[in-house]
Amino acid sequence: MRKAHAAGLRSPSTLFINVEAEAIGSGAPGERDLERVPSDLRVVVATFQERRHFTAPTRERYERLAESVAFVGAIGGAMGEEPGRGVRGAELRAEDPLTDEWVIVVLGPHFGAAFTARDLGDRGVPDMERRFDFTLTHDRELVVTYARSLMSRIAPLQRSVAEPRSAAASSGITMAA
Repeated sequence: MRKAHAAGLRSPSTLFINVEAEAIGSGAPGERDLERVPSDLRVVVATFQERRHFTAPTRERYERLAESVAFVGAIGGAMGEEPGRGVRGAELRAEDPLTDEWVIVVLGPHFGAAFTARDLGDRGVPDMERRFDFTLTHDRELVVTYARSLMSRIAPLQRSVAEPRSAAASSGITMAA
């Protein structure tokens, strides 16, 4: 696990996108190709502090991920149950400690990464001037713990017995470390 003080990190979104790019096996963030998502990627779940940070391009990227990834989730203030087509959502209350963090977890049978960034409390400044401490880890046990914790915040799908099983249910996903 690497931990660093992000003195130069003005927004977690750059590293956030880099973790996404690493997870889907693409190159630089500007060259992401979501058609190259590994077929064994099972979970992508992230927190966004507030709904406004789940921008239209981010929503579209997560919707495309949801077409091939078993579980795609987005958590944040005013996020709602389905913030995008195929994207599972959950809302954070103002007092929830996660409202001060950005987290993305990507997990498959052969890859796992978690990026967390804690807001250092720069209030009243433009977003790009805010500062964060961050950690990036590939420690599978820790990544699975993060995934379980975030996924537990998202309500189960409400489906009737007659509906087909979801990709996640039929994929044989196990969250064993």
